[in-house]
Amino acid sequence: MREWRTACAWILAMGAGMSIFCRFNRNLRGTIVRNFSRHVPVKTFRQRDIVTARATKSKIAVIGSGISGCVCAGILGKKDCDIHVFESAETIGGRTATIDENIKVDTEEGLKEDDTFMFDIGTQYISPKSENFIKITEEWAQNGWIKPWEGRVVSLKLSKNEESLRCETAEKVAKSPRWIGQDGFKSLINGLLESENTKVSKKTLVNRATFDEEVKSWKLYGIVEKEVISENTTTIEKSEEILGEFDAIIGTSRENFSPGGLFEVSGTDLEKISKFAPIENKQSFSLCIAFRNPLPDLGFEGALIEGGRSIAWISKENSKFSTDKTLNCWVLQSNEEINSFASAEQQVNVLNLENNDLKDYLLYGITYRMVVEFLEIVESITGKSVTEEPFTIQIKRWVDGIPMTSLAGNIDDSRRCLVDKEKMLVSCGDFHSGARVEDAVLSGEEAAHNVIEILDL
Repeated sequence: MREWRTACAWILAMGAGMSIFCRFNRNLRGTIVRNFSRHVPVKTFRQRDIVTARATKSKIAVIGSGISGCVCAGILGKKDCDIHVFESAETIGGRTATIDENIKVDTEEGLKEDDTFMFDIGTQYISPKSENFIKITEEWAQNGWIKPWEGRVVSLKLSKNEESLRCETAEKVAKSPRWIGQDGFKSLINGLLESENTKVSKKTLVNRATFDEEVKSWKLYGIVEKEVISENTTTIEKSEEILGEFDAIIGTSRENFSPGGLFEVSGTDLEKISKFAPIENKQSFSLCIAFRNPLPDLGFEGALIEGGRSIAWISKENSKFSTDKTLNCWVLQSNEEINSFASAEQQVNVLNLENNDLKDYLLYGITYRMVVEFLEIVESITGKSVTEEPFTIQIKRWVDGIPMTSLAGNIDDSRRCLVDKEKMLVSCGDFHSGARVEDAVLSGEEAAHNVIEILDL
C-alpha cells in the first residue's frame, strides 16, 4: 500500500514537472522567435516565388529579327533566361539588315580573285531625337557597335528639260549625329544578339502557336528550310517542325495578331492591333548596285533626292564601312512615284499576269528605271558618262516596309507595346508608335521590360 502511494506521488510530481517544463519551453520558444525576428528579416514566400525557383530557366521566343525584336532580345539576354529568335528570311535585321558577300571570280588570266561588297539595304543612318534614345545610341557606340558617319549628306533637287537632267545641290546639315553601323548595321544586330543565352534560327517561318492553359506555356511550330545535297544537285526541302515550348512570346509583326494570324487575341488588349487599327503600310524598294571601278566623284556620300522619277535617296556605301571592299557600292532607295507604279493590284488588272510573272516584271521595270536615273545623275553632276556595266545589281522589295500610320495615331494609345499578362504574350514594333528606327527601338525596350516584370526575371 505504501509502495502504491509512493508511486502515485512520484507520478504527480513528474506530471507537475512536465507541465512546468512545457510552459517554460513555450515561453522560451516564443522569446527566441521574437528576439530572432527583430534582428533577421524573414521573407514571406508567395506561391509565385516557389514556382519561379525551379531549376530550369525561363524560355522566351522572339518572332522576327528586326531592330525592335533584336533590342528586346538584347535586354532579355542579360537576364537569367533563354532567348530564341526566329527569322523567316536568310538575313537577320529586317530593315536594318546588311548584305555582305564575298564572291570568287575567274579573271582573264584564269586565276580566281575575291570580289567583296557590302550594302545596308534598309536603314541608312540613325539620327536620335529623344533623350532616352540618345542614351541608347551612346551606349551602343561605347560597345563598338555603331559610329558617327562623317560623310557629306546633301539635298539634290532634280529638274529635267528636253535635253538633259539638271541637279541643284544644297548641304544637308544634321541637328544630331548620324550614326551608322561599325561595319554595316550587322555590327549592331550581331552585338544585340551576342549573349550566350540567345539563339537565332534563320529561314524559319513560325506558322502555328498553341497555348496550354493549365501549365501556362506556349508551343511553337514552324516551316524550316534545309538544304539536301545529292550527287550533283542541291535542293531545298521544307517541313513543319516543333520549334519548342516557351514561357513568353514576343511578336514583332502586326500580322501575328491579326485575324487568321498566329495568336488568338479576341477579348484582350492585343485585339486593338487589328480591331481598332487598320494600319496602312507602303511598299518600297532598295536597289544595291556595285561597279569594279570607282565612279566619278559626285561630291557627296549621301543625297536626299527631290523631284526624281524613281529615286529618293543615294548612298555611297564604301564611305561607311571599316573594312575595304574591292567593289564600288551604292544603295538607291525608291520614291513615292515608283512605289505607286509598283502597286501589284493595279498591275494585275492591266497586264493579267500570274503572280510570279508579275513580280519579275515589276522588279525588272523598277530596277531599269532606278539604274537609268542614277546614271543620269552621275553624268549631270560630273559631266562624265558611265560606260562600265555594273558588276552586281540586287533589288529588295519591302512589301510592308514602312507603316504610314501607327497604332498610337489610330486609337490614341501612346503605349509602345501591348501585353496579355495571362498568356504572357507581348507585341512590339514600329507599327505601335511610328515608322522611325527610334520608334521601333523604344518599342522593343518597353516590351522587354514588360516581359521582365511578368516573369519576375
